[in-house]
Amino acid sequence: MKHFLSICIPSVVLLLCPVDAQVPQTKSPGTGSEYEEWVKPYKLGSTAISFSGNAARPKLVISVVTERKPDANEKTPFLLGNGKFTSGLKISSEGRVEYFSRNPLGAKGGCCSQIDMDELQRVGQLVANLPGDHSRLPPNGRRLVLQIPSGDKYDVRVYDLANAPDTVLELLRLTKSGIRSHVLSFTPETEWTAWEHSVDGGLATTSDGQQIISSGLNGPIKIWNGDSHILIREAAKPQNVPFDGLILSPNDSTAVIEGWGVIGLMDTRAWQNSRVIAEPFIERKRHQLSKPQFIQNGTFLLIQSDEPALHIYDTKTWTRRSTLPEIPTGAISYYPSASQHHAVYQSADNQIIFRDVTSRQNIAVLDKAKIKHVAFSPDESQVAVVTSHPEEGNESPRDRIRIWNADNGKLVKELFPFEQDICESVEGIIWSPDGKYFLAGNKADRFFTSRGVSIWDVETGRHRGELSGCPTKLDGLGFLRGKARVVAGCGDGIIRIWDLANALTKIADFRKSLD
Repeated sequence: MKHFLSICIPSVVLLLCPVDAQVPQTKSPGTGSEYEEWVKPYKLGSTAISFSGNAARPKLVISVVTERKPDANEKTPFLLGNGKFTSGLKISSEGRVEYFSRNPLGAKGGCCSQIDMDELQRVGQLVANLPGDHSRLPPNGRRLVLQIPSGDKYDVRVYDLANAPDTVLELLRLTKSGIRSHVLSFTPETEWTAWEHSVDGGLATTSDGQQIISSGLNGPIKIWNGDSHILIREAAKPQNVPFDGLILSPNDSTAVIEGWGVIGLMDTRAWQNSRVIAEPFIERKRHQLSKPQFIQNGTFLLIQSDEPALHIYDTKTWTRRSTLPEIPTGAISYYPSASQHHAVYQSADNQIIFRDVTSRQNIAVLDKAKIKHVAFSPDESQVAVVTSHPEEGNESPRDRIRIWNADNGKLVKELFPFEQDICESVEGIIWSPDGKYFLAGNKADRFFTSRGVSIWDVETGRHRGELSGCPTKLDGLGFLRGKARVVAGCGDGIIRIWDLANALTKIADFRKSLD
């Protein structure tokens, strides 16, 4: 989609009427005569407002509508928060997109975007085959209205933003509507300041979830009790190694610090510096090392170089190995499953390949992109792969989250934050212990720095919840003891803990309410 001028775009407009706002629900979804009465004005005319002077009837109007009536105890019935709030976009037959919003105090609008011709044709196909809405009015705060011209009036569909059909979600993405699906939001149950004056840092949990290790960019390293959150001890970080990421070996005996192109190793039994791994300077430049990863239960440490190349270290002697039998020649990254039966790896030409390690055979080429994260499900039946995609043509740079079948390498689902294709950064991924949900720390807004830990229902692929609270970069994500709670380090130096078990229970109950 080509963008010419944008005075007011949906993500900003929706601040007046948040799609995922927690609107009090006092009535069940309306049916029958209540539905007909509510949609009547939408059938008679367009809700869109034109600010470009184009008075032609639109091809499609998409609106989010929220109504707030004054409480019985309010002395003044007209307050800023009362009335009807409408925001959305209208699309012309030529693919021109205008944005608008209306509230009790007035109206705003923005112009314009242009949908590419092939995308416009797909929009037409989707509009021609829109599913019915069963004449059922969704709860207030979750009403998505589509108006399609029909004669001198409009055909109208009202969908639930918490459960819109796949066809409608694709339509919202194609039109770059910026309209988000409704998800449940969960605030941290506990939080405390762990470091200051640094957006960069790192956090990891021990394998039993009983301790949290954290640090800001310049240290010191702090070890916290995962239950009481009491500071157990502090340790100095390795010299000349900025603290910008942290992993622990499977037995927790070694801490690996990622630090702006160099790698620091520490013996956690005494929290003493062990060694620093760095490439030599050649003509005042050196290759950058990143993404350390233990394999074979900690026997080897893999480190990626921007040569590009994959460096392999024996963790007993810390000598470098040229290769391992299971790693394909030329691989620049390698992510095996815990059982070592399957792996995802990246070739020098950026092909992402799914491999049967036992037979040493490649099963499928998944994509051609750069791998950011890989995580196999607990039963290893599926694998999640996050890829990074640079700006191309009219498309903004973004990360993609996809789940693949671990038997045949076929795509199962692509996961979208808030069902939109805006995903600027994914900064950590984990599966729920039962493999039914997938969690990813991500930045899903082009205008704000906040991160959320999104929760997807793996069976449906729908975004159902968000662990909120991180105002900026997410510096680590993990489970605490029992895996009922999730902990994250945030760029404001605050460690936040969420009750994941409670969140998943509420998400499951909410899903049942949609059936």
